[in-house]
Amino acid sequence: LVIGSLVDDAIVVVENCQSLMLREGLTAKEAASKSMKQITSAIIATTLVTLSCYLPLAFYSGMTGMMYAQFAVTMCIALMLSTTVALVLSPVLCAYMLKPPRKKPLAVFAPFNWTLSGSRRVYLRFVKFFVRRGFLTLVALAGAAAGLWYLSGQVPTTFLPKEDRGYISWYCRLAEGQSLERTIEVADALHEIAKATPGVQSMTSRCGSNGMWGSGENLCGGLIRLDHWDDRRTPELQIDAIMDRLRKATAGIYAGEFFFNQPAAIKGLGGSAGVGFNFCSIQGCEPEELIVAVNEFLAALRAHPMVKSAVHGFTCSTPQLELKLDRRKAELLGLTPKLVFSTLQNKLASFYVNDFNLKGGVYQVKLQNDPDYRGGIADVEAIRIPTPNGDSVPISSLGSIEYIGGTRETMSYNEMLAAWFDVHPAPGVSSSEVMRLIETLPKPKGFDIEWGPVQLQEKENEGQLFWLMAMAMIFAYLFLVAQYESWTIPVSVMLSVIFALAGAFLGLWLTKTQSSVYAQLGCVMLIGLSAKNAILMVEFAKQERAAGKSIVEAAYNGANLRYRAVLMTAWSFIIGVLPLVFASSAGAGAMHGIGICTMSGMLAATFVGLIFVPALYALFQRLRERVTGSFDRREKT
Repeated sequence: LVIGSLVDDAIVVVENCQSLMLREGLTAKEAASKSMKQITSAIIATTLVTLSCYLPLAFYSGMTGMMYAQFAVTMCIALMLSTTVALVLSPVLCAYMLKPPRKKPLAVFAPFNWTLSGSRRVYLRFVKFFVRRGFLTLVALAGAAAGLWYLSGQVPTTFLPKEDRGYISWYCRLAEGQSLERTIEVADALHEIAKATPGVQSMTSRCGSNGMWGSGENLCGGLIRLDHWDDRRTPELQIDAIMDRLRKATAGIYAGEFFFNQPAAIKGLGGSAGVGFNFCSIQGCEPEELIVAVNEFLAALRAHPMVKSAVHGFTCSTPQLELKLDRRKAELLGLTPKLVFSTLQNKLASFYVNDFNLKGGVYQVKLQNDPDYRGGIADVEAIRIPTPNGDSVPISSLGSIEYIGGTRETMSYNEMLAAWFDVHPAPGVSSSEVMRLIETLPKPKGFDIEWGPVQLQEKENEGQLFWLMAMAMIFAYLFLVAQYESWTIPVSVMLSVIFALAGAFLGLWLTKTQSSVYAQLGCVMLIGLSAKNAILMVEFAKQERAAGKSIVEAAYNGANLRYRAVLMTAWSFIIGVLPLVFASSAGAGAMHGIGICTMSGMLAATFVGLIFVPALYALFQRLRERVTGSFDRREKT
């Protein structure tokens, strides 16, 4: 982005020097000197305007602010260095390196010159038409504003675009009560499926726990490493297609429930690329009531066409053993509940005793029955509890032990009993649309949702694009007011930005790219870039007007003189961001967001916006002179 946008200042200097040498026959040193007198104020103005757009982003708060700050600091420092080079070094290089232009250009440049001259003639016809028709200019501006408003509502929004990070997380949950051996068999079956799936490089598995449902002998999970991005350029080898094939293949394994997950775009910012939220009991309830409400809401989600997959991490049917202790009988035998429970802890779980040193290592000593003596309910009933008189009694004589179904683990969110949901949108559906769906779906009485960390950031960032653009335009406008010492001339510059923003949203809409944080940065960047091009034309038109030309002539001459320079700066940026537009592999989602937004916006600013910059200048210059009483009569001719 820096390379594409900040080369503009040097282009302006070199192009203006060469134009002066060609039009007025000046030497390189004379052209460099005169050129800097003409364009120094324009370069400073463009720098200040662009800085005014970027710098406020560095003070934005939250996770979004951290991303904005990195962008703003990088671009502002590079911009100041670029401006310094353009004002100090570029004219010196022009004075010593530019050669007098040939009377007859080389044949190799003929097609380019012919194209440039032809496009200039077409462009100037449009300029001449609109510069005399202020009403049509306002109608076109209103149409662009209406298109921007409409398209901004049509482009779906998201916080971060999904990224192909080169691996897939997978989770599996077998029926409650399944053994660890059976879980290992299912993981091995998935390994064979993954090995036969095109695009998969390797797979790891972990049995006994996973990141979705916690720990348990019926749980497993792991990672599926994909082939390198260079080897997965076809659509069927993209991460979404691979996950779809894995879902279909594992549908035949009836032993468990599989869930394949694309990791979050930024490591540490959420656990997946899906929409996560907590389903909370706001009035308090038992786990059995929560699971009923959770399953009811899950069924409604899975039945909706906007949802590709949905899963929750709560269960209430884990087989457990419940000891109903006869406390009166235990008291008659001199046993306390604490002694009974601590004996169960020592025999079935483990009890830490101390540490010991052996061959330079430190090891823990723990008490626990061998696995053969804690494998079933009979082993538990046979555990003996020591009595104060030196005897012992089996625990079966102190109460009854029976199987029950219960929760493996419970989760609370803000002191509310909750269940975690992970929802993946269907293809072409944005996270913001799924979030609105989740908010509007009916929920059982006494239950509500609380967003996960990433979705909370997305909700807080929702609607911020308008304020970001408004803030950037206001700051840029105030800088131009100070530069030109006029309240009306900068209006023509800032209104031309609307065409660029409308083009940006049109590009996002046509390519079905979601409006993410990166697209928001692209919109802010467009304000600075399109304003830079408009400033160059308005500055020359202002100089022509000060030299005594009529408003129409000044606007026309400004467009004619700066057409090539503006076109060069615009195309240099457009070509510079093409790698972002066609990016693949890691980070492609972020690159597409900012690349498509800025490229389509600059295309609109170049092909449409530049036509209306002189017309807007003429319109507001007339208004200014009529209000101030300095209307030039020559403008009638």
